[in-house]
Amino acid sequence: MAIPITSFPRSPSNNQEVSIDGRKWVYKLSIPGWVCSQIGSGGVVFIASETAPSVNSYKAGDRWFNTSTGIEYVLINDGDDKYWVNVYTTPHSHSISNINGLQTILNLKTQFYYRTSPPSNPNIGDRWMDSVTGDEYIYVYDGSSYQWMQPTINPYFGSIKGNTVSVTTSSYSMISTDYYVGVNYAGIVTITLPESPDEGKMVVIKDESGNASGPSMYIEILPYDISDTIDNVSSAIIDIDNGVVDLIYRNGWRII
Repeated sequence: MAIPITSFPRSPSNNQEVSIDGRKWVYKLSIPGWVCSQIGSGGVVFIASETAPSVNSYKAGDRWFNTSTGIEYVLINDGDDKYWVNVYTTPHSHSISNINGLQTILNLKTQFYYRTSPPSNPNIGDRWMDSVTGDEYIYVYDGSSYQWMQPTINPYFGSIKGNTVSVTTSSYSMISTDYYVGVNYAGIVTITLPESPDEGKMVVIKDESGNASGPSMYIEILPYDISDTIDNVSSAIIDIDNGVVDLIYRNGWRII
């Protein structure tokens, strides 16, 4: 039930208390205005203001809503001091609290991104997958700075899973996440292997057209870097219908 404003004194003094409708109200110049400090016996006080209320005027468990930022706080007492601590933060902001030397991450709004470049202003714990390389990163705080860290340095170790690509043109340059390339083109096709491959990187290239043995229908496979070789030669050729070449990188490309 709403309490009419006429129930309050017209010229209250600081810390003046009144009891209305079973509730205890205290007038605070620092807020300013009337604050419901008790509901029945005890209870939690809720304060709304642009500046932090004095911790000495409230008890542990009381809540403060910052009307300027929209962030809510709770008053805690660690036995020595009182602190206003964020209950939540707005999206894409950091929240690190240092209480008695213990750093606590208070922001639990994890975001997941799939894009070519790192997202701006991320939260701690956010995950980002590079849509070009397939590498995944997590945003961390190391005690002095915020940075993207890569939990798995080589996404290919322990797995050969990767992109599958259908080639219907006369040339294709593979990217680092490609694993299988299926060629279906009526003519000579040049496939360029990925740039700067990781040790153990595996790829498969296959003639899906079933016509690689025909006149001017072969598939030529070239390393990205001319200093690399394929089984110690400059290129490999698929000229057998439905032929396939499996390659692994170890000091150059090796056919397996």
